[in-house]
Amino acid sequence: MSERLWPARVLVVDDDDASRRLVEVALRALDVEVVLCADPEEAIGLVRDLRPAVLVLDVMMPGLDGPMVAERVRAAAEPGLAAPKIVLWSALDASQLTARARACGADAVVLKIAGPAALVQQVGALLEVWQS
Repeated sequence: MSERLWPARVLVVDDDDASRRLVEVALRALDVEVVLCADPEEAIGLVRDLRPAVLVLDVMMPGLDGPMVAERVRAAAEPGLAAPKIVLWSALDASQLTARARACGADAVVLKIAGPAALVQQVGALLEVWQS
């Protein structure tokens, strides 16, 4: 693993305050800066400005849903700059979500029913890939 120049950032986008806080607390297990966002539109600008290593997106949000945000982030990626790894975090059925994840360019899917520990494990694995 290569040396980091700054602590990796994880941007968590979820319209539900309790869910955002749960994810924030869980991600403290990793050596990362966690940034929380309730607004999917705002998240797109934050990705550009903050350059997070990992983007955790709730799937079901008003306006833009998680896969729509992922598509916009992928479309706006600047050549030569590392794009964030994207995790879809959802209460939807896995079979429904897998096809959507592939279509929007997400790197991983974690079901909320699996709990925050599963999310931490997946984010940790993606951070290792991002840092290499």
